[in-house]
Amino acid sequence: MHKMIRTSAYSLILVIASLLFACSSGKNDQEQETNNINVDRPEQTEIKMVGQWLGQADREKFIREFVREYNFLNQDQKVTMVFPEDLVGNDRGGQKLDQWTAQQIQSNQSEYDLLMINNVENIIPDDPDWASTYLVDFSQIEGFTENTVDGVVERYKERWSGIAPGPFIEGYYYALWCNQNVAQKLGIEVKQTGMTFEDFKGYLKAMHQYNQSQPEEEKIYGILEAGDWSTLIDLFNQLFLSNLKSNEHYHNEYISESKLEAWHQTLKQLEQLAPYNTLPPDWQSKVWNDIFSDMLNDRYLFFSNATWMYNFWQSADREKLRKMMPAEYPVTRPVDYYIGGYQVMWVVPKNAKNPDAAVDFLMAMNQPKVADKWMRYAKSPTGIKAELASSSMGGDQFENFINAIDEKYGENKITLSGNSQYIFDHERRFSNNYGHEVMTGKITADEAMKKIRAGFKNQNVKIVRE
Repeated sequence: MHKMIRTSAYSLILVIASLLFACSSGKNDQEQETNNINVDRPEQTEIKMVGQWLGQADREKFIREFVREYNFLNQDQKVTMVFPEDLVGNDRGGQKLDQWTAQQIQSNQSEYDLLMINNVENIIPDDPDWASTYLVDFSQIEGFTENTVDGVVERYKERWSGIAPGPFIEGYYYALWCNQNVAQKLGIEVKQTGMTFEDFKGYLKAMHQYNQSQPEEEKIYGILEAGDWSTLIDLFNQLFLSNLKSNEHYHNEYISESKLEAWHQTLKQLEQLAPYNTLPPDWQSKVWNDIFSDMLNDRYLFFSNATWMYNFWQSADREKLRKMMPAEYPVTRPVDYYIGGYQVMWVVPKNAKNPDAAVDFLMAMNQPKVADKWMRYAKSPTGIKAELASSSMGGDQFENFINAIDEKYGENKITLSGNSQYIFDHERRFSNNYGHEVMTGKITADEAMKKIRAGFKNQNVKIVRE
């Protein structure tokens, strides 16, 4: 018995010794292998990149993971990323980054090989051909167009002086976001698709009736809106489109009686909402960046903004995000177009130190597997062809919305920037259309139209009859 114990103990010691030797040998081999890697590794090419989506939850995670994986798979290159906030501070909606970017591309050599432009088409405002002059044209690179959603490259080229300056990684659809907790409190069920104006008016009427029996601190407001970024205008625009005699009139590059009549009808509809106190009295003093998370606090029924809000709210409160639902904008009649599009985030300046390496990086992004990951992380569309069909997504209210818009409108998207028209036309896209004033009861629809027509007359704008 004792002999057996001694033998077993001895055998155990041999096993432990063998393991220790193996570990030691393995460690030495590993150290030798590491040394060999360090010795044999080719000189790394640094790709300096200005990042995007800092503080936006899974979108930030997306770009950080992509950079990390790219560096791992391409040992001869090293992407180093800084965010715009590190360069110009928190200037969301400002022009500091645009001005800095303009300086970079016009210098002898850009400090960064990958510049973030966030789809801004007028980096150099007085030069309409700045993109083709200063940026690499990806439409000339083999494989780029094939991995981009059909028709996108050609459709967007005119906005970039005839080139495709980079992958269309970020897609978006605008939506009438609904807080479903608030809807339940009001006793209504908001349609995610197929909403008419009468449906929309009925929801706001229910809110107004609910407020009659509530103390001030418990009252619900219909729509969250900020004075520095009016996103409600997108709802106005979709409603206006549905009031036109012909969808095609929307794209005419002139002011017409058809457009004015359709806008008058839209204002008449907004006038019907005035009695319901849809907007809080102080909405014009609100700053978007300070209030977007208020939608999660059960004080507002609707918010007009794009699918990127998923990640903004995700960064604020993932649990409360679950009650948010993107819904299709209300219309008077069904239409063929919807507000949405695709955005170029990164470009390669021709004066970059390592332009070829930067192009390789963006071409690695312009791949189906990356598109699939983007849709999972951002709950938004992308201009890069995905490996999985959109119909294979679904399962929550965010993906269902994307699928529904895709199936209903296809690629008939209206991008409200650049050369697209905006209620009147491109040159007057920021003209006062009096939508907010009519909705809040400060002015009637008829009075607003008199002001609009008088303004065009004073500007000597010709109004085409059609």
